[in-house]
Amino acid sequence: MTQERTAGALLVMIGMFLLIKPKATWKMTEQWKNNDVISPSSRYITTVRIVGGVACILGVLLSAGVIG
Repeated sequence: MTQERTAGALLVMIGMFLLIKPKATWKMTEQWKNNDVISPSSRYITTVRIVGGVACILGVLLSAGVIG
């Protein structure tokens, strides 16, 4: 059960980072691909926040033992 809780906590932390700092995620993963673009599109930010929310929910469920 310890591995599930650790994985759940990790998912929650990653999800929170994606929810709170989507532009930082873009800078780390996508900025180098675009020479002319200074900031991410609103569609990218929305998508990253949705993925972050799903990761948080899955992390909580995994930590609680509902899934896994």
